Amino acid sequence: MSTISTPGNFVPPLPSPSISENVFANPAGDPSLTEVQGALAACRSAVENARAGALALLANEMYSTGAKHVAADDFAFKCLRPALAATDRVAQRLAGEIRSLETKTAAPSPPRDVLAAEVRSRLSQMTPGARSKAVATSINDGDDILVAALLSGPAMLSGATQAEVDHAREQWRRARLPDDCRRLDELRKAQVHLQRAGALTLAYQSKCSDPSIIAAAKESQRKADAAVAAANAALMH
Repeated sequence: MSTISTPGNFVPPLPSPSISENVFANPAGDPSLTEVQGALAACRSAVENARAGALALLANEMYSTGAKHVAADDFAFKCLRPALAATDRVAQRLAGEIRSLETKTAAPSPPRDVLAAEVRSRLSQMTPGARSKAVATSINDGDDILVAALLSGPAMLSGATQAEVDHAREQWRRARLPDDCRRLDELRKAQVHLQRAGALTLAYQSKCSDPSIIAAAKESQRKADAAVAAANAALMH
């Protein structure tokens, strides 16, 4: 049976299991994946510490209810901020590495303009099925000229759809650069985990306290400060 949180017994929820360095395997010890796992571990530790600290502050009977929640929110922010900053740095480096691999595996070197135009002209006269067969045959034969011509110009020049071009690119890159493609797949999966964990970690701050209680406490403090300021102003006249 779930516990219903009220101002008196508010309990921060357990962090999502997606905030963990164990969400993907890294058997070969890839440096980039190891770095991602380090960032995920930092996020996991941060949310665990934020929850533990919030529980302690919310249980402190020397504070008012409002003060407890404000303190828990501040503590969570201080716990989570360093991990989020580290995650952002890792995410930027990971994105750069993914872009480099995407560029490397994008297409073979383009052929001479005249040859490329001739190949595209021939491709444009084929049916989609014949064009697809010609692409597959050229890749299997180790001949990159046809694919290079197709990928180095607008799809319409070859009579192909963008889906055909994308499929040809994928066929070529996985046939010619399988190791780079496997690593790119791994990095993209790690990127998804990192983005998810980062978003969950950022959102966890608001789960360590009751936002409505914090808003009420801050409004009460604002009114108190305004009253003090008004009283001081009256004394000076």
